[in-house]
Amino acid sequence: MAGGKNIWENVIIFVLLGVVICFLTPIIQGIFYKSQVSGAKTSAEELVDAAQIVYQDLSLTREVVLPFTMQFRQNKTYDLYEDTTKIAAKQLLEKGKRPTNGSIVIDKNGNVSAQNITYGDIICNMETNKEMICVRQKKIA
Repeated sequence: MAGGKNIWENVIIFVLLGVVICFLTPIIQGIFYKSQVSGAKTSAEELVDAAQIVYQDLSLTREVVLPFTMQFRQNKTYDLYEDTTKIAAKQLLEKGKRPTNGSIVIDKNGNVSAQNITYGDIICNMETNKEMICVRQKKIA
């Protein structure tokens, strides 16, 4: 067969492509994982900023009883609480990624923390005035 490839050359090409794909798949999955976690972390940090803005806005008109809590619900909305009393306030989260669970708390000393801010299978937590840490939740089979 002049100028053409025989069957073995095609088999070798397919095998080499398969090896390359098998090698690259975990690398590509790692890139996607890191980008999803990074996106969740950014969203959670923006929520902390939003909670602080809501608290500051309310503080301009009256004294806010601490702890002040922003509690997220399954339907991607949230409730605000002064101490344990639910309060009404303008909803700030008009667009962007919203969590399905978790809370942000401003304690009696004005320190901010976040617990179990959940985006799909990624959970973010922030100890009092520290860095936000987000990890993928392991699925139980």
